[in-house]
Amino acid sequence: MCSTISLQWRCLTLSIACLTTMSLSPSQVIVGDTGTTSASFSFPLSTHIYNRVQGTLVVGAGQSTTGAAASFALAVTESQASVFTPLISSATATINYGTTVVPNPLFGAQIDALSLINMHPVVVLNNDPGNVYVIQNNNVNTFSLLTTGILPDAASNPTAGVVALGTNSSSGELRNLFESGTAIFAAVKNAGGQFGVPGSGIASAILLSQSSDLNKLQFQQITPTAPLDINSGAVRIGDSLTSMNAPVVMFSDDQLRLMYVGLQVQAGATPTDGAHAVIAFETSIALVNGVPQPPILSKLVVDGAVTADSIIATVGASATISINKLATMRTTTGLRYLIVVGGTANDPSRAFALPLVTETGALANKNADPINIFSQDAPFFFLSRTLPAAQVPGDLYTSALIPANLPANIGGGIALPGDITDIFVSGDSVFVSVGVAVSDNPGIFYSQALFDSGGKIKGWTDWQRAGGAIDQTFGLALDERFGNFWTLTGATSGSVSTVKRTEWTASQAGLSIFVNAQLPQQNGGVQRIFDFPRSTPSFNQSTNPLAVTIATGNKRVVIAQTGQNNGAIFGPNANFGTIFNSTNGTLQGFVPGVTALSCTGGVLNMVGPVIAATVVNDGNFGWFVVGGAHGVAVLMRPDGSGWPLNPGLQNGFASLTTDMQWVQLGNFSAVRKLVAGQNLLYVLTQNGLARLAVSAATLQTGARAVSATLAQAGDLPGGRNAFLSDVIISNKVGLLATSSGLLRVGNGSDITTATNVLQIGWVPIALAESVGPVSRLFAISPTGIETGVAQLNSSGNVYVLSAYIGYDQARVYRLTIDYTGAIDDTTVTQFPDFIIQGQKTFFLTIGSYRNFLTTDGAILALSRSRYIAEPLFLQLLDPAWMLRFSRTAVQQAKLVVTDQLAHNITHMIRSSVVGQWLAPGEFGLIVNQ
Repeated sequence: MCSTISLQWRCLTLSIACLTTMSLSPSQVIVGDTGTTSASFSFPLSTHIYNRVQGTLVVGAGQSTTGAAASFALAVTESQASVFTPLISSATATINYGTTVVPNPLFGAQIDALSLINMHPVVVLNNDPGNVYVIQNNNVNTFSLLTTGILPDAASNPTAGVVALGTNSSSGELRNLFESGTAIFAAVKNAGGQFGVPGSGIASAILLSQSSDLNKLQFQQITPTAPLDINSGAVRIGDSLTSMNAPVVMFSDDQLRLMYVGLQVQAGATPTDGAHAVIAFETSIALVNGVPQPPILSKLVVDGAVTADSIIATVGASATISINKLATMRTTTGLRYLIVVGGTANDPSRAFALPLVTETGALANKNADPINIFSQDAPFFFLSRTLPAAQVPGDLYTSALIPANLPANIGGGIALPGDITDIFVSGDSVFVSVGVAVSDNPGIFYSQALFDSGGKIKGWTDWQRAGGAIDQTFGLALDERFGNFWTLTGATSGSVSTVKRTEWTASQAGLSIFVNAQLPQQNGGVQRIFDFPRSTPSFNQSTNPLAVTIATGNKRVVIAQTGQNNGAIFGPNANFGTIFNSTNGTLQGFVPGVTALSCTGGVLNMVGPVIAATVVNDGNFGWFVVGGAHGVAVLMRPDGSGWPLNPGLQNGFASLTTDMQWVQLGNFSAVRKLVAGQNLLYVLTQNGLARLAVSAATLQTGARAVSATLAQAGDLPGGRNAFLSDVIISNKVGLLATSSGLLRVGNGSDITTATNVLQIGWVPIALAESVGPVSRLFAISPTGIETGVAQLNSSGNVYVLSAYIGYDQARVYRLTIDYTGAIDDTTVTQFPDFIIQGQKTFFLTIGSYRNFLTTDGAILALSRSRYIAEPLFLQLLDPAWMLRFSRTAVQQAKLVVTDQLAHNITHMIRSSVVGQWLAPGEFGLIVNQ
């Protein structure tokens, strides 16, 4: 298969020649100038930029190179390619439409700064630090460049160098390059080589037509350069700053047409002095009498709202602020946020989200309620929402780790294991890379925003792993269309020479090949997959921890140890060579030290296809429990006990004993789900919801666990409710998905203590324009665990999939949970996602039936099992889903898993150990890693 990039404009073609596609293993190295997979490049990389519209990654060399490596000073790869293609196709070039061929300044150059004008690389070279070059055309015979010339500093002298670079079209929107108004912006040193002192500033240049040839646009420097130094009014409060230093970070929000600039600053010496460390300017160039005007630098908030700790601004003698990374976020609820690494905490391992005024990009009042914006004409469709600007002290978040600041603390206030080296914002989530880790493995981590009933961020999930990465990672990008991560890795930030990309695969060593061997397609494949992280209460939490993944099949349960201590650091286990196989439903002959249990026979034969699993404890013992078509089974000893919680289940499954066996629990059938909470076990079947009190005494062979019937199909409000399909239970909160719609527990009730359906008092949740049945619920929990979605001071959100195969329709709704200890009308409310004439409706409409839904805030995955002649598939919606529903998002959805023969696909999950996606089905287990 040929892998090709062919990106054409009127005057530029960047092309990757046809190459034989190479088979990539998980996180396979993308081949560069080395020609091997040992490392991508023979030299270190200094910079990278991802074009999310085109799905291409461009990298720049961190040192000068010669020979074959010289053409790789700039290199590009695309989402499905296995190689880098050099962008410097010739050792000679023409510059600014010149007729004289000269040595190509980019050939073998060290790249100090990199940006994009659409797909055209914009660079600053180490040996020519005051100049900005743009590749106009990289054809072998006509390699041509445009250049700004040496940019002026704020004193109109030639700058000694550029310290940061940006453009006003970096998002890669498919516009013609030669468009009047396309501009570059550069933070420049003064002529003496310093930044932050008089003479430094923001230089700019714009593409304009030549008067002699309107078809040719050249860069015209915009003068004067806007001053940016310790005396600038845009950064100081009171007297001049004590210092302003590089590095500088710049981030362009192309929708707002704003460039945000992050600085390293120290306020003046008096108590009333202060500093702004993030400023902004408009990137649309104003013309006055045909003369382009320099940018106007401005503060994001009035001085009167700033306190000693306003994260990106401060008041106080000699106070310091360090901004390390910047980005912006437009949430799926229609609000904007500034994403900052660093701040007044001066901690490069912390990231913050600060609300912005939607229209202006200024800092918003954190205490205000969102204002909905509707179309001007009937039926008055909802368009977006905004917040008013911050004006007075108390309107801004601080970096203090207190509950009031949870909405600003990305990662839920949980510490990362090291400093953040890169950030990538997608949808409602922030992804970060960690290079050198102190307390854990490095890699990629993400945190997803949690929203209140008005659409504001009310908190964040704890940092969780993503991308299957545990390497020292100094750069990342996410291709949302395919769910694949790019990572830039190396021993240090100065030795990054390897670029990897994840892929969907079932053929590699590790968990997928092990599970697929145990649960082959001819026996029904993988029915479900469940992740139990290290923090599971029934597991050892100190010296000998583990994490577990359970894969279930027809009459078989596979329990794999996916995480363990590797030295002093908890990490993944990829070796499943030591397996305990049970064919009689017991652990006879078991010896601790194995990496997996594979159990069949005995009571498991009675259970049949196993589609539910959980881990439950009573404060003394822990148990594995599974359920399926014909019942529920628990792994226990003859006296009803499980493994002791002191010390808990340990590495190698120590604490399990040879006298354990799978024993039938209760008299259930058509089990849909098992939920564990405290010493309680909830069993959802097609026809009812029961609660069991779990203890060694109640589980003892021959004894029947005490149960309460909490729901019975056909006897619930909202219609016949002939079938129950899903349930979420957290503290006193319960949500029940039925064939007639969605129910919640009634006001004043408690699902943990109610003894019958009447005490629950189920209440319908109206979902306007629903297709009727609700088939799946998906929780976004602060802890990452479903049963943690309702907590005091920190609750989460729920996605609701309403789908009916009879109509071939599916719609998605979203709920917010606000748990205060008691259930009332505000505990569960619907998001104001899409409002028509004052009525809340669906979030997304899909247009055809789907079985399951999964999201991490960046991707939204939908799956459907085989239906008549239509094959099963797992698809990722086009990123347009983040910006409101559009049919394009569905039509351009990528099928990352498809199978023409298998019948069933089920719920995709993310592994807690390394963060790769796991997609199970009759075809087996597919992994993105």
